[in-house]
Amino acid sequence: FISGAGDSDLYVVMARTGGDGPKGISTFVVPKDAPGLSFGANEHKMGWHMQSTRQVIFEDCKVPAENLLAGEGAGFGIAMAGLDGGRLN
Repeated sequence: FISGAGDSDLYVVMARTGGDGPKGISTFVVPKDAPGLSFGANEHKMGWHMQSTRQVIFEDCKVPAENLLAGEGAGFGIAMAGLDGGRLN
């Protein structure tokens, strides 16, 4: 599940496209209307009610090859770069 599921038009998805380890992970941009992408019911939370939280369900989801970001196997690096902004030096 993720915050904002079902509300956004595009989703950045990390998926295993190769073997074990970090080089087997790729990143895709998946549009909300992609065949096979659906969302579960909104989760009821104790506090934060302004943003939905739902399951993201991929069932034979079809994503065009041109939606691959930075080449096959680059997903782990993209994920780690996203964490760099939160690191203190």
